[in-house]
Amino acid sequence: MKDYIIPLYKPLGITSAKALNVPKRCICKKIGHTGTLDLSAEGLLIALSGRYTKFTEKYMGLKKTYLAEIEFGKETDTLDRDGKVIKTSSKIPTLKEITDVISQKFSGDIMQTPPTFSALKIGGKRASDRARDGEEVEIKSRPITIYSSKILEYKPPLLRIRFEVSRGTYIRSLARDIASSCGSCAYLTALKREQIGPFSIDDAFSSTDENALLSSHSSRSSKQYVMVIGVFDGVHKGHQALIKKALEYKKDGLEVLVVTFDSSPKIGTNQPLMALSEKIQAIKALGADVVKVLHFDEKLKNTSGASFMLSLMREYDIVKIVTGDDFSVGCK
Repeated sequence: MKDYIIPLYKPLGITSAKALNVPKRCICKKIGHTGTLDLSAEGLLIALSGRYTKFTEKYMGLKKTYLAEIEFGKETDTLDRDGKVIKTSSKIPTLKEITDVISQKFSGDIMQTPPTFSALKIGGKRASDRARDGEEVEIKSRPITIYSSKILEYKPPLLRIRFEVSRGTYIRSLARDIASSCGSCAYLTALKREQIGPFSIDDAFSSTDENALLSSHSSRSSKQYVMVIGVFDGVHKGHQALIKKALEYKKDGLEVLVVTFDSSPKIGTNQPLMALSEKIQAIKALGADVVKVLHFDEKLKNTSGASFMLSLMREYDIVKIVTGDDFSVGCK
């Protein structure tokens, strides 16, 4: 089974396509990423393999969070550190000017013009290729959304700032346009993508670490499962209904996997209704094929939902999940 969602860390200086070389070799040949990072950018790529590749468009539409470093007073043709300086300005904006401009002009739904040096296709040819060939490139502005921005540090002329943005947003263009609105110019000196939807860079495997990728994606059970998750203390009628619903999928050839915990998430506040061994026995008596018991501690308590699910999906080929109306996982 080669169906995986794989968070990858792309280092500086390689293309997003090249970052897939090792995963393609050691996990699955049919694999693709869900959003390009520039050569001069690093950070999170979400790779999808096998049947998950059909969800590429949905993953590309997720919100993204970037940590950027912007230098005011210079602008390059590529709007990043790999380009050549084409403009300078003696005007270095104050922190108040930057803060006011961002709050007034760069929040919520706005129009943005992508960089000339970009992978956008114009007449079937990349804009960057046309620009390098000496052609004049005209790129139309398009709608984007800036969900949030947070200035982390400003030591003129360098600004460190975190943006949460929609699909299609170019942080290079944001740097250019914020500076222009302040009466200056700027370019990106560094860019790191930290988050894509619920997926964090903390969950990412190095795209070049073959051993880590292999060890984490090569021991999954060959069976396919329908999964139910819960504390299941007492295995009451509601719990039983969830497991019985999961049992209906056995006709489709799926095994029933019940994931539970050795204690209540509210550690130390509740006396369990039954011992762990009794709970496991009761769940198996209902027809579950596998009962996976997780140790609930502070580490698990602080695990994100995405990280929690990814760890289970690397161990089991989960095709369906049966949940209650109030289902949630992870600290977020």
